[in-house]
This record gives sequence, structure tokens and C-alpha cells, in this order.
Amino acid sequence: HLYNFYKCFNYTNNLEGKVIKIGSFNLAGNSIPQSEIDKLIFVENLDIVAFQEVPVSFLNSKSFESLNSYLTHSIYNQNKEGFWTQLTLSKFKLIKNKFLDPGDGFTRLDARITIESEIVINNQIVTILNNHLSIPFNRSSNCSGLNCLLSNYNQHDRDNQINFLSKYTENKKGNFILLGDFNLSDQNYSYIKFS
Repeated sequence: HLYNFYKCFNYTNNLEGKVIKIGSFNLAGNSIPQSEIDKLIFVENLDIVAFQEVPVSFLNSKSFESLNSYLTHSIYNQNKEGFWTQLTLSKFKLIKNKFLDPGDGFTRLDARITIESEIVINNQIVTILNNHLSIPFNRSSNCSGLNCLLSNYNQHDRDNQINFLSKYTENKKGNFILLGDFNLSDQNYSYIKFS
């Protein structure tokens, strides 16, 4: 399973001859054990890792301690209500860190926020955006299963967040690494437009 996962999700980006190995993982929406994710990060010698849906307890875990000794720079959005949010880990120093509100549909309770950081590679600034966009349906405690999801499908909030990211990146100069859980299929019109 790990081999197939790697084949699907190991991305690289080339910046003036520098190969940057990156990965992105949703810790709550993942069937792979944390130990296997950690193994993949170390074996593939990843330079930057973005996590989404990270519980506060993860920051006190042996897994985080081990990863943070290897990827020594990190930024986490601590949610006062205790909801899970994003974490960015990097071998490169993370500078000018900030949290962005992606616009309509954003709620702190769902921890839908973008973490923006900058790194310097070959004297060039590269912006890293770690995102977790809204789910494309109206969630209800009385609703479960595929039929319920389909009858409550609503991508309005998520698409507003995509539009925010599109405009935001258009107005910024320089290179970007855009990571995260977009809750978006590559078959969706919004994906095609965004990409």
C-alpha cells in the first residue's frame, strides 16, 4: 500500500536546479497509520510536509518529536476551541508566517484556514500555502451515507475559498508551493478552472 500511496502523492518541484521534495497529508482523513506516514517522510527525505486536521495532541506525540527533529521548522494554527487545524514542517527556515482567512464559508470551528510561510532557496523567496478547504456539502448530525451527502451537496463555500486563493496568488509575485486538502476532485469544473 505504501508503494502505491507514494506513486500517487509524492510531488517534487524544481527551482533553479534545486529539487524540493514535498508531501501533504490529512491526518484525520487518512487510512494509512501515522507510523507509515512518518516512514514515508524519512525514506523519501521530504523537505517540506503539510498536515491538515492535526489534533493538538499530535504536538505532544513521539511522532511529532521525531519529525520536528528532522524537519526543524514548524508553524501550527492553535485553535482556541481545540479543533484540528494545519501544521507545516520544513527543513528550510519558515519566515513571515501568517494565517489567512479564505473568505466566505470560513469558520474557526471547522479550522478552515490557510497557513502562509516563506522560505528562501537559492536567494529566491518561495511562498508555501498549506490549505484545508471546506467540504462540499452541508453537514448535519442527522445525515450520513452517500444519499445524504448527495442531497446536501453544496460547493459554494469551498469554491469561494478557491476563488480567494486564485486572486491571492495572482496578486503575489514570485514562486509558490500550494499544498493541502482541497476537498476537490480533479473531475470537478472548479478544479479545472483553478489549476
